[in-house]
Amino acid sequence: MVNGFTRKKRILYNSKDDSIFRKKNPGGKNPMEKVYHIYAKNACLYKNLTEGQFKKTWITLNGMVGIMKTDYVVEDLSYEEITVSN
Repeated sequence: MVNGFTRKKRILYNSKDDSIFRKKNPGGKNPMEKVYHIYAKNACLYKNLTEGQFKKTWITLNGMVGIMKTDYVVEDLSYEEITVSN
């Protein structure tokens, strides 16, 4: 148990995998909650984001890395999806 949540499923993605944006919940009801952590070169930048917060932040970070001069490239960005029980 971490921060009051029980970890059930853990999925890692890199910046080239956009399948998270295509997932739908067919039943409409889900007793499980997903939280997201975003990393750049294995350093955690954001943690415990809701799906809405994650989507906005992920799109913004990918755009920033692509247009600004930073020490990071898009391939350095990754995220972790954690399914927890409520």
